[in-house]
Amino acid sequence: MKAKLFISTLILWIVNVLIYYTFNYPEHFSLFDIITQHVEWKPLLSLYGLIILITAFFCLVFYRKISFSRKLISSLIYINILCTILSFSYGSYRFYINKQELDESILSFQDMARDDIKKDKIREFGAGLALPPRDKSEYRNFLKKDSIKESYGLISVSYCIISESLEISKAEYRKITEPYLEKRNGKNWREKMKKDIDAIK
Repeated sequence: MKAKLFISTLILWIVNVLIYYTFNYPEHFSLFDIITQHVEWKPLLSLYGLIILITAFFCLVFYRKISFSRKLISSLIYINILCTILSFSYGSYRFYINKQELDESILSFQDMARDDIKKDKIREFGAGLALPPRDKSEYRNFLKKDSIKESYGLISVSYCIISESLEISKAEYRKITEPYLEKRNGKNWREKMKKDIDAIK
C-alpha cells in the first residue's frame, strides 16, 4: 500500500512538472529551467499539504472501524490518481489551444507572404525597434539603405515581441518568399545587396 502511495505521488509530481511544457508550447525550455524557474512550487506544495490535512481530518471522522493509516493512505492514492488525471487533462487542453494558435499564426504569415509577393514588397523581419538616426548624415544613410533594400523587393519590419511561435511563423513566411526573391533578384542576391549597402558612406 505504501509503495502504491509513493508511485502515485511520484507520477503526480512528474505530470505536474511535465505539463509546463504543454503550457508553454511551442517555446523550448530545458527540464532544469522548468523545475527551477517555471514550476510554482510554493502554491503547489501548499495546496497538496492542505489536501493531505483535509483528507486526514475526514479519515479521523469517518469509517472509524478501519485503521487511520490505512484510510489515509488509500484516500491519498485515489486523490493522487484524480489529480494526475485532472492535471494531464488540463495540460492536454492547453497544448491543444497553443497548437491551434500556432497553426493560425502560421496560416496568417503564409497568406501574408503570398499577398506580399503580389505587391512585390517582401518583409525582412528584424528583432526589436531600430534606434533613431542621431544626425542628418545617419538619416540620409538610413534612407539610402532602405532604398537599396526596396530595389531588391524588401521592406524592413520589426516586432517588439520575440517568441518561438513568431519565429516559426517567420520561417514559414520565408519558405514561400525566398524562392520568389531568388527568381526576382538572381542567385547570391543577398551578397550583392550587402555589398551595395556596405558601399554607403
